[in-house]
Amino acid sequence: MIRKNFYSQDDQRGTVRDVLFKNISVTGSRMPESWMRGLDAEHDVSGVSLVNLRFNGKRLQTAQDAHLRLENHVDDVPFKE
Repeated sequence: MIRKNFYSQDDQRGTVRDVLFKNISVTGSRMPESWMRGLDAEHDVSGVSLVNLRFNGKRLQTAQDAHLRLENHVDDVPFKE
């Protein structure tokens, strides 16, 4: 999520680009909810790849499977093997 928080040292905001999450395995009784959210059209999230994301051994193939909410100003979030 792109926003001002306690880590911010100034009022400038950036973007999230070309991030790879690979071979992540979640084990538990339920899949936790996650989300991605950009700030605006200039401060967006794009190109976040999820490769081999699994829940209790089952490969997750969509944001819905992963309980991942893709909110405002988020684009190009592929799920790959």
